[in-house]
Parts: sequence; C-alpha cells; structure tokens
Amino acid sequence: MVNASTKAVAAETVTVGPYLSIAGSSGITGSPPVVSTTNMATNVMIFDGVALDVQTNAGVTEPGISVTGITTGTLSTSLIGLYGSRGTTASPTTVNNGDLFSGFIFGAHNGTEYVPGAAMLAQCIGVPNSSNPSVPGRFVITVADGTNNLFTVNKQATFSSNGVFEAPIFKPGAYATGSLPSSPAEGWIVFDSTTKEWKGWNGTLWQVLG
Repeated sequence: MVNASTKAVAAETVTVGPYLSIAGSSGITGSPPVVSTTNMATNVMIFDGVALDVQTNAGVTEPGISVTGITTGTLSTSLIGLYGSRGTTASPTTVNNGDLFSGFIFGAHNGTEYVPGAAMLAQCIGVPNSSNPSVPGRFVITVADGTNNLFTVNKQATFSSNGVFEAPIFKPGAYATGSLPSSPAEGWIVFDSTTKEWKGWNGTLWQVLG
C-alpha cells in the first residue's frame, strides 16, 4: 500500500475518518483539522500548503468529479461547499466588503502553461454581521480578453443579493419580421433585424421600445 521509495499511497479504497490531514512537507500528520462543527461534519481532508489535483483523460466513462447524494426536497447531500475567510484556516476572520471569497476558475493551456480564461466567483457586498445566518453576496461571472490578467481587464456579469442582474452587453438575439418568437413570455425583449427596432412582448403584442 505504501511505496517506501516514492512515498506514495496506492490502494483501491482509502477510508478517511474522522479526518485526514496532509501537509506540504511532512506528509500525513496526526493533528486533527480545525473545522466548524456547525457547518462541517467528520471525514474532512485538510491540505496544508498544497493543492489537490485531480487529473483525468478524455474518453473515460465518468470524467471529472462526480458527486452523488440524496435530496429531501429542500437540501441535498450532493453539495460542494466552498468556504472563504480572512485570517487563516485555523483562525478565520470576517471577510471584508468587496472580498472575492470563493469560486471556480476555468483555465486552458496557451502553449506554455495553463492560464485562466473565465471564472465564476462569489463576492461579499456589504458588511457581514455575526448575528445573521448569511453574508450579503454577489455572484460574478467574468471572462478574460486574452491579453490581460483575468482580474484586471475583463468583462463581468453580476447577480447581486437584491436580485439585480447586470451585464456590460446584453444580446438577446436578432429576429427578422415574421420570424419573431411565436410563443413569447411577457417581458421578452428582441431586436427586429428587418425594421431595426427593439421590441418587447407586453403579453398581447410586440411593442416597439423607445
């Protein structure tokens, strides 16, 4: 199971419980992780100073990471939780207004290395209050322009905690007169490429906007 030369652990099944702590230099340690008993359960994996890399090849039956669970209708056990804070993992402190505290980054190889191309991020907008069950948040979808860093010059779409969606460019699609959506929902907006007009469906007919 343990290769003394490569220091690798190889087994078809590895049971983790109540915890498995992996440090960047000393390997598996015996120190239990510091986790919130309110939001976290046992079977926790802690990676101290190293990242967890999961590599797959195209063509496999189940590529990537698959999470399967049972739902009660309001909550599911197939959840992926991303938790962020200031301070340290052992002594977390409150995030600040504007902090990007968790998210997904999508990268691709540019011929030399893997670089980001897009990201979905969670951001704190407002001042968290310890007496509240949540923080004021905003969901950010951002894409790189190919020449600058992802977090400097980019295009973003945001969805805030007050229910407002913002995007720099909104392109619902262009339609020719006579081929406008036949079963529109009230509030739809389209661009009529024949008449060169923006039109909105008011529930009865397409009305010219502006």
